[in-house]
Amino acid sequence: MLKKIVFIVLWISVVSCDTRSVEEKIDNLNGYWTISKVETNEGKTKEYSFSSTVDYFEITNNKGFRKKVQPKLDGTYVVTDDVENIVVKVENDSINLYYSTEMDQWKETLIASEANKITFLNEYGNKYTYERFTGYLNETHGEKEQ
Repeated sequence: MLKKIVFIVLWISVVSCDTRSVEEKIDNLNGYWTISKVETNEGKTKEYSFSSTVDYFEITNNKGFRKKVQPKLDGTYVVTDDVENIVVKVENDSINLYYSTEMDQWKETLIASEANKITFLNEYGNKYTYERFTGYLNETHGEKEQ
Protein backbone atom coordinates (compact mmCIF):
# COMPACT_ATOMS: atom_id res chain seq x y z
CA MET A 1 0.00 0.00 0.00
CA LEU A 2 2.81 2.40 0.89
CA LYS A 3 4.51 1.66 -2.45
CA LYS A 4 1.32 2.59 -4.30
CA ILE A 5 1.02 5.89 -2.43
CA VAL A 6 4.67 6.76 -3.09
CA PHE A 7 4.27 5.88 -6.78
CA ILE A 8 1.13 8.02 -7.11
CA VAL A 9 2.79 11.01 -5.39
CA LEU A 10 5.88 10.71 -7.62
CA TRP A 11 3.76 10.35 -10.76
CA ILE A 12 1.70 13.45 -9.89
CA SER A 13 4.91 15.37 -9.20
CA VAL A 14 6.41 14.43 -12.56
CA VAL A 15 3.23 15.23 -14.48
CA SER A 16 2.64 18.53 -12.73
CA CYS A 17 6.26 19.67 -13.33
CA ASP A 18 5.80 19.49 -17.10
CA THR A 19 5.34 23.15 -17.90
CA ARG A 20 5.28 22.80 -21.69
CA SER A 21 1.99 23.73 -23.26
CA VAL A 22 -0.21 21.31 -25.15
CA GLU A 23 0.51 23.28 -28.31
CA GLU A 24 4.26 22.91 -27.81
CA LYS A 25 3.92 19.17 -27.27
CA ILE A 26 1.91 18.84 -30.48
CA ASP A 27 4.32 21.09 -32.41
CA ASN A 28 7.18 18.81 -31.33
CA LEU A 29 5.65 16.08 -33.49
CA ASN A 30 6.32 17.94 -36.75
CA GLY A 31 9.26 16.63 -38.68
CA TYR A 32 11.13 13.39 -39.27
CA TRP A 33 11.24 10.62 -36.65
CA THR A 34 12.84 7.20 -36.45
CA ILE A 35 11.63 4.41 -34.20
CA SER A 36 14.06 3.66 -31.37
CA LYS A 37 12.16 1.34 -29.06
CA VAL A 38 8.93 -0.63 -28.65
CA GLU A 39 7.76 -1.84 -25.24
CA THR A 40 4.91 -4.37 -25.40
CA ASN A 41 2.13 -4.64 -22.88
CA GLU A 42 3.67 -8.01 -21.90
CA GLY A 43 6.87 -6.25 -20.78
CA LYS A 44 9.05 -7.17 -23.76
CA THR A 45 11.30 -4.50 -25.24
CA LYS A 46 12.71 -4.28 -28.76
CA GLU A 47 15.32 -1.63 -29.49
CA TYR A 48 16.10 -0.40 -33.00
CA SER A 49 19.54 0.87 -33.96
CA PHE A 50 18.71 1.41 -37.63
CA SER A 51 15.60 1.74 -39.73
CA SER A 52 15.42 2.22 -43.48
CA THR A 53 12.17 4.17 -43.17
CA VAL A 54 11.39 7.32 -41.24
CA ASP A 55 8.02 8.70 -40.15
CA TYR A 56 7.27 12.25 -41.28
CA PHE A 57 4.63 14.12 -39.24
CA GLU A 58 2.99 17.35 -40.32
CA ILE A 59 0.31 18.75 -38.00
CA THR A 60 -1.28 22.21 -38.16
CA ASN A 61 -4.33 23.31 -36.17
CA ASN A 62 -4.71 19.79 -34.74
CA LYS A 63 -4.99 18.15 -38.17
CA GLY A 64 -2.36 16.63 -40.36
CA PHE A 65 -0.76 13.42 -41.53
CA ARG A 66 2.01 10.89 -41.08
CA LYS A 67 3.92 9.40 -44.02
CA LYS A 68 6.64 6.79 -44.31
CA VAL A 69 9.68 8.10 -46.15
CA GLN A 70 13.01 6.55 -47.06
CA PRO A 71 15.98 8.84 -46.50
CA LYS A 72 18.77 8.87 -49.06
CA LEU A 73 22.42 9.66 -48.40
CA ASP A 74 22.18 12.96 -50.29
CA GLY A 75 19.59 14.29 -47.81
CA THR A 76 16.53 13.77 -50.00
CA TYR A 77 13.69 11.34 -49.36
CA VAL A 78 11.78 8.74 -51.34
CA VAL A 79 8.16 9.39 -50.40
CA THR A 80 5.44 6.75 -50.59
CA ASP A 81 1.87 7.47 -51.69
CA ASP A 82 0.52 6.06 -48.42
CA VAL A 83 -0.69 8.63 -45.92
CA GLU A 84 -2.23 8.34 -42.46
CA ASN A 85 -4.52 11.27 -41.72
CA ILE A 86 -4.36 12.55 -38.14
CA VAL A 87 -6.78 14.48 -35.96
CA VAL A 88 -5.37 15.57 -32.58
CA LYS A 89 -7.74 15.91 -29.63
CA VAL A 90 -7.07 16.86 -26.02
CA GLU A 91 -9.28 14.61 -23.90
CA ASN A 92 -9.19 14.11 -20.13
CA ASP A 93 -5.75 15.77 -19.87
CA SER A 94 -4.37 13.47 -22.59
CA ILE A 95 -3.25 14.29 -26.11
CA ASN A 96 -4.78 11.68 -28.41
CA LEU A 97 -3.99 11.19 -32.08
CA TYR A 98 -6.75 9.65 -34.17
CA TYR A 99 -5.35 8.09 -37.33
CA SER A 100 -7.33 7.10 -40.40
CA THR A 101 -6.54 5.51 -43.74
CA GLU A 102 -8.80 4.09 -46.41
CA MET A 103 -8.51 0.72 -44.69
CA ASP A 104 -8.37 1.39 -40.93
CA GLN A 105 -8.76 3.75 -37.98
CA TRP A 106 -6.89 3.75 -34.66
CA LYS A 107 -5.84 5.91 -31.75
CA GLU A 108 -2.54 6.62 -30.00
CA THR A 109 -1.94 8.70 -26.88
CA LEU A 110 1.07 11.00 -26.76
CA ILE A 111 2.73 10.23 -23.43
CA ALA A 112 6.04 12.08 -23.91
CA SER A 113 6.91 14.93 -26.23
CA GLU A 114 10.30 16.58 -26.25
CA ALA A 115 12.25 18.28 -29.01
CA ASN A 116 14.20 15.10 -29.84
CA LYS A 117 12.09 12.29 -28.40
CA ILE A 118 8.41 11.33 -28.52
CA THR A 119 6.54 8.36 -27.08
CA PHE A 120 3.08 7.05 -27.95
CA LEU A 121 0.87 4.50 -26.20
CA ASN A 122 -1.44 2.56 -28.53
CA GLU A 123 -4.83 1.00 -27.80
CA TYR A 124 -3.19 -2.35 -27.01
CA GLY A 125 -0.88 -0.95 -24.32
CA ASN A 126 2.28 -0.95 -26.45
CA LYS A 127 4.66 2.03 -26.13
CA TYR A 128 6.49 3.35 -29.20
CA THR A 129 9.47 5.65 -28.66
CA TYR A 130 10.89 7.72 -31.52
CA GLU A 131 13.97 9.89 -31.83
CA ARG A 132 14.22 12.86 -34.14
CA PHE A 133 15.87 11.82 -37.39
CA THR A 134 18.88 13.98 -38.19
CA GLY A 135 20.18 12.10 -41.19
CA TYR A 136 22.69 9.43 -41.95
CA LEU A 137 25.67 11.65 -42.75
CA ASN A 138 25.09 15.00 -41.07
CA GLU A 139 23.10 16.61 -38.31
CA THR A 140 21.00 19.04 -40.34
CA HIS A 141 19.33 17.40 -43.32
CA GLY A 142 16.67 15.77 -41.14
CA GLU A 143 15.14 19.22 -40.80
CA LYS A 144 14.68 19.82 -44.54
CA GLU A 145 11.24 20.06 -46.01
CA GLN A 146 9.90 17.13 -47.98
